[in-house]
Amino acid sequence: MNADTYFDRLLERKITPCLAVRVLKKGECIYEYTQGSSSLDSVNRTPVTKQTQFNVGSITKVITGALLMKLVEYGEVTLDDTVQHFLPDYPDERVRLKHLLTHTAGYEEFPAIPWPVENTKHDYLQQVLSWKPKHAPGVRMNYFTYGYSILMNIMELVADQPLELWAQEQLFVQLGMNKTTFDTTILRSGDYILPCSKDNLTADQQYDRLAVTADSGLYTTADDLMLFCRMMQHGGEANGRVIFSEAAVQRMLTESTHGAFAKTPVFWMKTAEDPYGCFGDLNSPAAVGHPGFSGCMLFLDPILDMAGVILTNSTMLHANWVHYRKMANVMMSMR
Repeated sequence: MNADTYFDRLLERKITPCLAVRVLKKGECIYEYTQGSSSLDSVNRTPVTKQTQFNVGSITKVITGALLMKLVEYGEVTLDDTVQHFLPDYPDERVRLKHLLTHTAGYEEFPAIPWPVENTKHDYLQQVLSWKPKHAPGVRMNYFTYGYSILMNIMELVADQPLELWAQEQLFVQLGMNKTTFDTTILRSGDYILPCSKDNLTADQQYDRLAVTADSGLYTTADDLMLFCRMMQHGGEANGRVIFSEAAVQRMLTESTHGAFAKTPVFWMKTAEDPYGCFGDLNSPAAVGHPGFSGCMLFLDPILDMAGVILTNSTMLHANWVHYRKMANVMMSMR
């Protein structure tokens, strides 16, 4: 069975209404697939094209983490800086930037609060900043998505500009990622699709036109994410420019929790154990990546010099991460 047939069957089984898949090997795209529509609704749906922008969920954190590494390169921050150094009212003097990046800041359970729109963003951030970690940092890992909003707050203070402008200046424009944005207010109707409700029948309007929070909500295309992956495969270079130093790229690809939590400063890492269960059997232990709630997955495999991008808008697909593992196996088997 060829790859097209495999992905066609995922659509036929209605696990997702659409798929955009890209595979890179040694920096070259060796496979692409784009099929489907914005939902399974036979009336209210639009075709997906190579230009369709997807909400990539927590893959957003990869880009946010990479943008923080630019400030590291510029000597503006270190990963060991405390949060209080930048935000004096933060409630724990022990928490460092590296702890927020790796979800090891000591937070336990946290309340689910509504995604903010622009006029509620300030209150949203103030609420997040008021929560105090319950454990010493670095001891345990608990996925704390809001930590990336705290990192955004710090980046905007240090860079002295909104995250969107910093991202465009430092990354998106230089890579040619002209269909990628944190700022949903500039999205044009018809150019983007929303994550679906769990039955894949309707677009979930709660995700439309949200404020920038840096932990989720980045809109991009499979081809744009492929440009980011290619730059990483090329040691930080793209279009004749050095986007990241080779040292920064290696730091982003290297496990940074002393082997305890399989995390780099930017990615999850497969390791020998695959503790997250979203990597393929055929990915090497050095593979890094991140899934997103909207049925998206990005991975880089530096040992095999391959990378993969999976974009959908299906929370149903994301509900069972075996889908990511199986798709990664199909992608990694390509030559």
